Amino acid sequence: MKRFLILLLCIGMVQSAFSRNTDERMVDSLKMVIPNMAGEAKVNALNALCYALIQTNDYLEAEKYATEAFELSQQLTYPIGLADAHDNQGLVFQSKYDYTNAMKQFVEALKLRNQQGDQKGIATSKNNIGKVFFLQ
Repeated sequence: MKRFLILLLCIGMVQSAFSRNTDERMVDSLKMVIPNMAGEAKVNALNALCYALIQTNDYLEAEKYATEAFELSQQLTYPIGLADAHDNQGLVFQSKYDYTNAMKQFVEALKLRNQQGDQKGIATSKNNIGKVFFLQ
């Protein structure tokens, strides 16, 4: 039984290390390609980078890219990118235990997603809202 528990622990540690390396490689790749991008593709890449940075617990840099995605989405009038940026900003606030501002961001994302009929995005935003209620 002890061997089995030790084996499970080792598998969990290896999986965690692999996941962290994958996120860090994604961050590095996105940072290289984003300067050459434009338009909605750039917004999507900025949001993906922000989310990857959140996964690596680099919240300060994530906040910077979320803001950049937010501003570019507004310039382009790109509501899906704007909703993703709101969700990412909410995740950053949530990581800082600022549940009030996190909730505001998630609700704004949900409004945009409802207007667009983005069912998958609606589910994501509702899940984020539910998590804030749970964490409070």
